Amino acid sequence: MVIVRLKGGLGNQMFQYAAARALATARGARLGLDLAALDADPKRRFELDRLPISATIASPRAIFRVTARPQTLGQRALCRAARALARLAGLPPDRELAMLRPLGVERRVHSEPHFHFDPGFQGLPAAVYLDGYWQSERYFAAIADQLRRELTPGDAAPAEVRELEAAIRGAESVGVHVRRGDYVTEARTAAFHGTCEPDYYRAAAERVREVAGQPHFFVFSDDPGWVRAHLAFLGPSTVIGPGGRARPHDDMRLLSLCRHAIIANSSFSWWGAWLTDRPGKRVVAPARWFSDPSIDTSDLIPAGWVRLG
Repeated sequence: MVIVRLKGGLGNQMFQYAAARALATARGARLGLDLAALDADPKRRFELDRLPISATIASPRAIFRVTARPQTLGQRALCRAARALARLAGLPPDRELAMLRPLGVERRVHSEPHFHFDPGFQGLPAAVYLDGYWQSERYFAAIADQLRRELTPGDAAPAEVRELEAAIRGAESVGVHVRRGDYVTEARTAAFHGTCEPDYYRAAAERVREVAGQPHFFVFSDDPGWVRAHLAFLGPSTVIGPGGRARPHDDMRLLSLCRHAIIANSSFSWWGAWLTDRPGKRVVAPARWFSDPSIDTSDLIPAGWVRLG
């Protein structure tokens, strides 16, 4: 079984699922999801449950067998016994795993070595535990069509969303994502990510107008007041802020219906743009994804998207 550790919000979870799904498909293996990090995070929850994914929740036994990390009291007792047996056998302390192998326990954990694409990923075995973000289309391009089916939110939606759907389908629609929220209010997050400023959105809109005759901008943001104050230059637009919709899935679906996209430095809007495979689509993305320029994001933006900055 391929097991992937899920963490972060919907966009991050989609990257983690997509990479693991591609590896499981290539190996003919089942896919399991480890939710422990989400269960321990008061700000996050499991977001893939509303998508038609093909995976199960990995059991504590399955996680233990592939990581050798005890998940239950019984497994902790088993590890203590293995350590004691290793000492009696005169083995080094780190050789307790040898005592667990007859029970089918291995340590096959693959942690993401860096942000850009890891070529070693493609040589991983069918039984492995994945821990990382895996933010590159290169991990899962081989099953792109399959993933667009599994990661696109379904049709069931409240009336407000259906009305927006109709407006998006009837226009030369440009989905714009403006991520502020914790990128502004939380000091550590703000320092790590930074935000996309009005000059970026102005230049991005001009690049979209090169291919869209009469664009209508559908602006999705957690800070609609800032959008109205700073992005009025976009022209015809609809600002979509927090509301009664079952966000974030409804917003992801609406973004994916737009003919073109201007994304923020956000995995959420990355997926909103990627899910649509519309001919002639123009996607504009910020060249700077993180404040730290030493982080290599060269594999993050798919070929054909426009990077600005």
